[in-house]
Amino acid sequence: MTVGDRQIVFPAGYRGLNYFPDEPISVIKKNPFQYLMVAGNSTYLMQGSTLDNAIPIKKVLVPGTKTEFDNGYTGITSTVYDNKGKRLLAFYHAEDHVGMPKVSYNKDIQGAYWSIGMAVLNADSNVFMKSGQILIPSVKKPDVTHDHQGIGDVCVITDSSNTYLYAYFTDLTRKQGSKPAKIGMARSKIAAGGRPGSWYKFHNGGFTEKGRGGMESPVVFPPASFPCDVYAPHVTYIRELNKYVMVCNVMVYSDQEKQLAEKGGIYFCFSDDGINWTEPKSLVTGHPVPYQGRKYVGHPHLLITRATANQASGCLLYAYTPRWGTRAPNQPHHLAKRPITITLDKEKITASTTSKPLVDLESLRNIVKSEKVNAKGEIINLDLTGVSITESHLAAIGTLQSLQSLNLYKTNLTDDGLKALAKPSNLSYLAIGRTRITSDGLRHLTGLKKIKGLRINGNKDIGDSGVPHLTDMKKLTVLQINNTSISEAGIQKLKRALPNCKIIH
Repeated sequence: MTVGDRQIVFPAGYRGLNYFPDEPISVIKKNPFQYLMVAGNSTYLMQGSTLDNAIPIKKVLVPGTKTEFDNGYTGITSTVYDNKGKRLLAFYHAEDHVGMPKVSYNKDIQGAYWSIGMAVLNADSNVFMKSGQILIPSVKKPDVTHDHQGIGDVCVITDSSNTYLYAYFTDLTRKQGSKPAKIGMARSKIAAGGRPGSWYKFHNGGFTEKGRGGMESPVVFPPASFPCDVYAPHVTYIRELNKYVMVCNVMVYSDQEKQLAEKGGIYFCFSDDGINWTEPKSLVTGHPVPYQGRKYVGHPHLLITRATANQASGCLLYAYTPRWGTRAPNQPHHLAKRPITITLDKEKITASTTSKPLVDLESLRNIVKSEKVNAKGEIINLDLTGVSITESHLAAIGTLQSLQSLNLYKTNLTDDGLKALAKPSNLSYLAIGRTRITSDGLRHLTGLKKIKGLRINGNKDIGDSGVPHLTDMKKLTVLQINNTSISEAGIQKLKRALPNCKIIH
């Protein structure tokens, strides 16, 4: 990826606006050219014959009242057209300022609790109507420990298969490790229209956590060569290249100590599937956090205007100022751009992480016969009798640490699939009769320390060689083995090893 010289699109104070763009712009129409741009704490509709000569038409989204989650800031970061509902979905970075302190390193910036909201523009309206929060951080506001905390800076796109909305966000929950900022991800089926409650966050290998309050895991990791944060993602799927391209900010920790920004700034990375990403590489240097009197480059976003099978071009847009501040000679950030070219080198652009079976809890819940949850909303009982299960379903089951009862009778479960079922630590009942498991597969069950009821009936490939694996399961009270190939001698061995277990044969 190569960039050309910097050009100032709009100077500071343009048409009375300052501190822009404070999030990526979102193009909604090309004739006339219309886009949404965040300035200050609100979102404006810009219009002109081109991006460069657009003027602000009106505010389209403003902060709510003091009791609302977006009382301090409403910055639309991306839009997606909902073909089914004939409406424009707008996703925005929301800030709650009530009770939050000023930022420690810059008293001109208000501290905030972040979350992500959605607003809708219907075909017969010219006003965005707020729909509520779609993504809420795992850390609750009463538990925050810093002046900025939560999840925000969201970028929402349609995935390459036109099945899901992918949301990439800055994870500033500060709950794991010493690095405060990471890039997380969530998704919702397009058919759900992005509505609150339809989103699942990516966590520990799959989309298993509820969008509102669930845990987060990073999908983009900082460069390994120096200590830094990675945040403010903007993702574009370029269909001609069959690649997801991300630009984002990277802040080197030395920058926070007010040293020269030699390595921080705007970075880029690639992905084949939107989930596994290459290591970010430097594109434009500068300080990605506003400090008084220092060069600032932030909120990068790509606008692709031309693409072929091996090359794409357009412009990189970002917030820029040579000396950030509120008083002269310093100046607020304003819109800059650089021409950009992306040349595809398939030998070099490969994801840095090995692809694993996707953990798909949402899909799992769509096929269950029945389920039960506890008071915390955690799944404790799953009945999947007779369904066709996939690797992603089994991976999802492996994440359900509160699961107590699981019925997989008459499914296509194999020995390899049985590995995932050894992970739920509280499992006490398991039915895997009439599946494809063998004697050798039973070894994967020895890690189920709390198992009391086990049904493996109807599996003809389970014989006496599997008995030693069963005799190790000392807490069994019920074991059903009828219609297997376990001999009478094997049954007697089980009875001696498990005297307190009822053996059905």
